[in-house]
Amino acid sequence: MITYKITVTALGKITQLLDSQKIFGALMYLLSDFVKKQEMDDFIAEISARNRVFMVSSLIPENYLPIPYIETQHKEDYKELKSKKFIPINAIGDSMRELKDYIKIEESQDAKYRISNEFFDIPGLKNDLFSIPIIKILKGNKELKHFDFYLAFDSKNGIISKLVTQLERLKREKSHFLFGQKASQGYNTYRVQEVEDVTTNLMWEDAEYYLNLGMFLPNSEKSVIDYEKSKLKLFTSERRPYQMGIGQGQFERNNNFISFIEVGSVIKLRSDIEMGRDRLCHAGKSVESPYQHGDEKRIVFGQSFLYPLKGVPKL
Repeated sequence: MITYKITVTALGKITQLLDSQKIFGALMYLLSDFVKKQEMDDFIAEISARNRVFMVSSLIPENYLPIPYIETQHKEDYKELKSKKFIPINAIGDSMRELKDYIKIEESQDAKYRISNEFFDIPGLKNDLFSIPIIKILKGNKELKHFDFYLAFDSKNGIISKLVTQLERLKREKSHFLFGQKASQGYNTYRVQEVEDVTTNLMWEDAEYYLNLGMFLPNSEKSVIDYEKSKLKLFTSERRPYQMGIGQGQFERNNNFISFIEVGSVIKLRSDIEMGRDRLCHAGKSVESPYQHGDEKRIVFGQSFLYPLKGVPKL
């Protein structure tokens, strides 16, 4: 399994770390200027049909991993684990309870002013003071600005080679790449810092368990997940394009929500299925987006990056 780690630098304040769906969208947008439309459509169709492995992670602090989800009935354990959001890569096999090197997330508010008479075009209105919720990624008292996301694929030919080439170009040119919500106001913007092949660092063939690093949609048609031995945490969110201005009630009536397995879940794949590409290809799935635009192919990307582990994480 060919694996790349892409390191990016945050250029401003952060309201939320980008999930794997948004990063997948950014990668497809990056390719759109260098790949013919038919080639792009074929590539997305291959992903949706599970004919190739193309896994993408969410954004995580550089050289750290999300803390594994571990069920516990003890309040002391729960309290100890709650503040630990990310742990060092080399500590993934250690006791989660005893770890002292970890990263936490601190929530705060960023005060902003708005000149109301210009915003509403009504002279004489007073200026507004409002705030935007932001987060700080902290190691001790130090705020971190470098983040990673992972890519994994079974072949580097064709469109994948073009994608890696464009990422390396962004690194050379020190170009802006990732954009999240409120990017026009200076929030959630990132620049490519490093593009690194880390294939030899990850022991895919020896993996017993996998740590989920993104929005993972399990494939129910050909189940390769051992649910009894997995530790899964579900999350439900509303998914819609930014440009749609329909109210919340309308979305509730149309049931435009999606549930997925959250970052930090520990996934055990069935041992009675052969190791390798087939298990990873069929573990997750992607689904068609209900918001198609003309003949454009849009999918809700579900091939989240599964980070290989040698054993089950422990308290």
